Amino acid sequence: MTRENHDTVVEPAIEVDLAFRTDPGRDPEKQVNEDSGFHMVTRFGTLCVVCDGMGGHANGQDASRAAVSAIRETFDGAGEGSVGRDLLVTGITLGHDRIRALPLASGEGRSGSTVVAVLVTPHGAEIAHVGDSRVYHVTRGTVQQVTRDHSMVQLMVEAGMIKPEEAATHPDANKIMRALGIAATVEVDVRPAPLPFSAGDVFVLASDGLTDLVSEAEILSHTALPGEQAVGQLVDLANARGGHDNITVLLARPREGSHDGPHAAAHGPTKTVPVTAVDPVEMGRVSPATVLAAPLPLPLAPAASPQTAMGPPLQLAPPAGPIAVAPALAPGSGPHLPPAPESTKKRGGSRVVGVILGLVAVVALVGGAVALYKLLEKPSHHSPAIVVPSAGPNGDEAGAPAPDAPESVETPTETPPLAPAITAKPPHHHGHKPHPSPSSTAPVAAPPK
Repeated sequence: MTRENHDTVVEPAIEVDLAFRTDPGRDPEKQVNEDSGFHMVTRFGTLCVVCDGMGGHANGQDASRAAVSAIRETFDGAGEGSVGRDLLVTGITLGHDRIRALPLASGEGRSGSTVVAVLVTPHGAEIAHVGDSRVYHVTRGTVQQVTRDHSMVQLMVEAGMIKPEEAATHPDANKIMRALGIAATVEVDVRPAPLPFSAGDVFVLASDGLTDLVSEAEILSHTALPGEQAVGQLVDLANARGGHDNITVLLARPREGSHDGPHAAAHGPTKTVPVTAVDPVEMGRVSPATVLAAPLPLPLAPAASPQTAMGPPLQLAPPAGPIAVAPALAPGSGPHLPPAPESTKKRGGSRVVGVILGLVAVVALVGGAVALYKLLEKPSHHSPAIVVPSAGPNGDEAGAPAPDAPESVETPTETPPLAPAITAKPPHHHGHKPHPSPSSTAPVAAPPK
């Protein structure tokens, strides 16, 4: 019996506040609860177990009950010198064998079960599991998933094929890669070292009927409540969102922290796995029954592979300054470009025709406007009537034309401004006034006779 091997506890066991609730859910076809679970205090520590049976109704129920019964009996019948973490593996393996020994009715498939188990000891929490039921560790205001789902979507997440938030709604979300009672043998995952914890930390064990519909953040917030109230409200929350599967949740809250033993310290800080259910899915979602997935036909690519790695969306940065426009290439220079598609040519021709028609319309409008302006704004110009002045009998200028002078005639063309009148008096005429010439355009002197 050595402390390093976590043998029979010789010091007082840590007191743990426990709360457990299981519910068949809201699906009318799943009212036979295939989940099972229990908690009990053993001389190795406080043992907590949750199993999720599969195989359909009675088969799944029998499988999960066979698993929890085998684990309980293993701890009850353990001899002196037994090691707690080894008992977890022994009990789970016995449960696998008992499920495989269950009788099968004609036409029915083999039943199976998942399992998660936590053994709370003064040296830390021993954790073992098979399948996709989970254990969360709530500490210092944070929640961490400390088991790794043995599921198809978990492998896809680790390979970078899908994002963690896509796993819950992926078509293969109900397919698991490992379960009790299915294959000839079973591999049990056990943490290599106990998980240290502090007083007031919480371990949450849950079947996928809860984790499919309740987020990690909601689990964290509910663990602040008293145990029985917390498990009740978590189950009610899953049912309010559809309750498509059986729901089981078990809370274990140690009242004091674990010892910092050399074995735990040598393994460093706790290592967690990627979470595959980040947000609750929509209410009323129908989830198919959990089934064992066939082996993958091709090996999954590593996460670093550029073909499968999922990177963040590219962010296009705005240009730092004005965008420089390259000068146009001269005809025949520069790289040869393929001809534009026919649709592009048609669109380009239509644009050219439209531009030409637009220019013609503009020119016509401008011409019309100019013509209208000339018509309205330019006044009609009439040539003035011109009278040639003549001298009277006493040498005075006549002030008006003779009564028989003909009317002035307008010329069809514009006439220049009148020249100044000639003041020289013409020679004396024999007592009569000359008639002005109708075609005169400027005052002139009468020629001598």
